[in-house]
Amino acid sequence: MLDNVPSTIFGCELLVHKLASMPTLGYENEDTFWPNLLADERKMPRYELCLITRILNKDGFAGVLRRTASWIMDNGGVVRKLENLGEQELPNRMRSHAENFTHGRYFVIDFYLSASKVKDLQKELKVDTDLIRPGITKKENVYGEEGHKFNYLTCNRSYKKPVYKNP
Repeated sequence: MLDNVPSTIFGCELLVHKLASMPTLGYENEDTFWPNLLADERKMPRYELCLITRILNKDGFAGVLRRTASWIMDNGGVVRKLENLGEQELPNRMRSHAENFTHGRYFVIDFYLSASKVKDLQKELKVDTDLIRPGITKKENVYGEEGHKFNYLTCNRSYKKPVYKNP
């Protein structure tokens, strides 16, 4: 069932172990299990978490990602993607947990989580001493949501050119 799942994420086999330990809810083959997992995603808003971590070794980064992704999955969320954006100089000096930082490593986690659990996630991330600055933003969900309220073509057609008078 887990042949298509990436086996490692930044040196840890986090998602494979989590998915292997998930109950199959009575479904015998993967074709009936995965669509229902996606159906559960449709009920939850999609978020993006940008993490700026202090400079750590490989095990430290794996620990930060493991703690964060595990918390999301333990609270009923689904992690879609983990992205390492690398080490960068911070745009300005940042102070966190009584220390000043000028460099950090950026990570982006794309996930689904119920709206009631986002505040708890923010509190959990705030006390993590390895994180300099976590930021959660809500993303537009791609499953059956309405588009923007204003249709561009309708707005463009309703535009009337100004009338110029000849002098």
